[in-house]
Parts: sequence; structure tokens; C-alpha cells
Amino acid sequence: QTVYKEEDHLWHTTVFPAAKPTSRQDVIMLEQWLDDMTLNLDSKARLNGADALEVLKESQQIFGMCFHEIVRQVSVHCTERGRLMVKLWKRYVELFKQMFVMSKDGHSDALRKLKDDAEAAQARAREQSNAVQKRLHLLYSKEMRDLLYAKDDVHREVEILQNELLISRSECEDRDAEIVTLERNVDALQDLLAITENR
Repeated sequence: QTVYKEEDHLWHTTVFPAAKPTSRQDVIMLEQWLDDMTLNLDSKARLNGADALEVLKESQQIFGMCFHEIVRQVSVHCTERGRLMVKLWKRYVELFKQMFVMSKDGHSDALRKLKDDAEAAQARAREQSNAVQKRLHLLYSKEMRDLLYAKDDVHREVEILQNELLISRSECEDRDAEIVTLERNVDALQDLLAITENR
């Protein structure tokens, strides 16, 4: 198809896609276009690390354009065959969408199950933690009671020893006083004996 454009005042011939495809060359050029587009998409996905969903959407767009061009080429020679291909394509797209929804629902169910399992595991962990803390608290309380009882016993023993020590000190002081008195008496007796001997 040749068209004159006012922008550049030139005639432009569209080689592909042709307005009325009539030869195998149209199919060969379409296949070449599809190969180039697929190759570019694969390269972009590898180099840029594109999102898988975005790559899927772009691939679907490319394949849809290619299929519609095939339908157009077929319809030139047989309208009924082209109409049937369109109907098949629409049914295929609907099936694909249903499969995608089912897959998404299944994925959601799996995520929901994982979430429920995780919540149940967390609940069990909390229960176990609470039980351990309770046992530790009881054990700590018992140990503290035992320590307090032992402390009281030690205090009582210390008080008894202190009392005994005071009594011992008092007895020692009494004995010291007696010893001093005896020493004084001995000194007095010695002085008395000395005076008697001098007479």
C-alpha cells in the first residue's frame, strides 16, 4: 500500500503488514517480526531483571498482535476461517484467564494456610513460653522462700552465738576480777608474812 504524506511530501509504501496480504512473504515477515520481538523481550528480561508478571503481559500482547495479523491474512481468502480463528482465540484467552484466577485463588489459599499455620505456631510458642515463665516463677518463689528461711535460721544462730559470746565475756570479766582480787590478797598475805618474820 502506497500513501502520500503531507508532512514530508513523499510517497510511503507499507511493505508489512500489507493491506491485502496475498503471498507467503506476508507470513514469513510476520514470523520474522515475532522472532525479533520475542528475542528482544527475552534479552530485556535477562539484562534488566524485569518483573515476571510484566514480561508475561508484554508476551501476551505480542502474541495477540501476531495472532490477529494471522487472522487478518486468513480472512482475506476465507472470512469464515478467520472468524473461527477469532472465536478460538477468544475462548483460549477466557480459559487462560480462568486458569490464572484459579491459580491465584490456589496461591491465596496456600498463603492463607501458611499464615494460619504460622499463627498457630506462634500461639503454641506463646503458650510454651508462658508455661516456662510460670514454672520459673514458681521455682524462683520456692527458692526465695527457702533462702529467706535459711536467712532467718542464720540470723537466729548468729543471735544465739552473740548472746553466748556476751555471756562468755561477762564470765571472763568476772574471772579477771576474781584473779585481781586473789592477787591483791596474795600480796597482802606476803606483806603480812614479811612483817611477822621481821619481828
